[in-house]
Amino acid sequence: MPGLLVSTSTQTAGQRCILAPGGGIFDFKEIRICFQNEPILTQYLEKINGMKDAYYYVFYKICQFLEQFARPNWLIKNRARGLFLILQVSFIWSLYFYYKILSNSSGNDGATLCVILSIIIMVINLFALYSDDRIKVYINKFKDWPKEKNERLTSIVTIVCLIIAFTFISSVFWYSQKFHPHN
Repeated sequence: MPGLLVSTSTQTAGQRCILAPGGGIFDFKEIRICFQNEPILTQYLEKINGMKDAYYYVFYKICQFLEQFARPNWLIKNRARGLFLILQVSFIWSLYFYYKILSNSSGNDGATLCVILSIIIMVINLFALYSDDRIKVYINKFKDWPKEKNERLTSIVTIVCLIIAFTFISSVFWYSQKFHPHN
């Protein structure tokens, strides 16, 4: 019988399982999501798992970056949480500023939506990055990756972070030039 089984037990014959770390609002160490004869749902959840890995990988790289410069070390995860949040909110606001520039409207329409999206991102980060146990699971997973894969993904994360920073700075600059010119 096709269906979805969420349990903390092991998989049985004919099932494909995805292992997700527990913690946070869950009281168990891991969740095993198993599917019987559901290839589309399995592929969908594997893609979601990949996006979750990417989310935690960017956080992991921010932590590694801060470890090079930040002292004392016990504040690194909190600093990384803040820097990760700034990166995400900067992306949202740069989209807003470019929308305002391209639509040639100087009102505040859309600013409320950006504030709401920023608050939603803060709440998601609070739940996703609050548990140090969950973060440790991902950090250990990423440390076990091959060196070539880690270097390639580090380059991609660095480029994406620099693009977001450049985009935000340039959007603020062009927005201020268009709507608040310095006479």
